[in-house]
Amino acid sequence: MSERATAQSVLRRVLDQVEYVDNCWIFTGYLDPSGYGRTSFGAGRGVFVHRFTYETLVGPIPDGLVLDHVVKRGCLSVACCNPSHLEPVSTRENTVRGRATYANRALCRAGLHDITDPANIYTRRSGRTCRPCLVVANARSRERGKAAHA
Repeated sequence: MSERATAQSVLRRVLDQVEYVDNCWIFTGYLDPSGYGRTSFGAGRGVFVHRFTYETLVGPIPDGLVLDHVVKRGCLSVACCNPSHLEPVSTRENTVRGRATYANRALCRAGLHDITDPANIYTRRSGRTCRPCLVVANARSRERGKAAHA
């Protein structure tokens, strides 16, 4: 199977796991602890979903740049994989933009839960996590474990 055919089949799989919220394409598959969508590509290689959709639908990310989820374009979440919400920027610019918006954020990284409610926050040494998202991630992990041992 060609690399392009593989990319297209992974893209179809990714888009089957997207919930369209406003203009965001929220990935509902596996989210890493930082809220970014992850999927496997090829022989178990893990890829960030937003980077994969951008590179597949737009083109390569220029060397030395990272993708920023641009709030001004309507992006609500780092789980968003809509290429029109992503912009290649320097790491420094991405950090500056993130700090400015994170302090004012009302929704979790997945864009699904109110994090102004302390009941929705789980605090640990590594930082804050959205409690409802953590519950879902843990349940998915248990189900994968059960399926693997069945």
